[in-house]
Amino acid sequence: MSDASAPRRGRRTTAPAAAGLAVDRTGPLMLVQDAGRPGHGGIGVSPSGALDPRALADANLLVGNDPGAAGLEIVLGGAVLRATAAVWVAVTGAVGPLVRTVGRGSRPAPYAAAVLLDAG
Repeated sequence: MSDASAPRRGRRTTAPAAAGLAVDRTGPLMLVQDAGRPGHGGIGVSPSGALDPRALADANLLVGNDPGAAGLEIVLGGAVLRATAAVWVAVTGAVGPLVRTVGRGSRPAPYAAAVLLDAG
């Protein structure tokens, strides 16, 4: 993929797909997380948010989202996701096995890079 085809950091290039990913299997723990609510402890709101906020921000910037946009946080792997529409994805944070399956073939998927997935 050339740099020209990748989304520009921090700038959405197209409207988001209505449902770009389907979760076929979650693995041990998978959550939807955003940047949390820091600074509201005085009114009883915990900071919450992603376990690795830098990884969330990095992944969002790679695919052209706001750094604090919600993303999938996958702990201990095992998740299987399927694109239901063309969608940009990025995996950041702890490094582990990452496989991309297209048709009947599988190959290692890139880490910390924007990847355009086609439906299927």
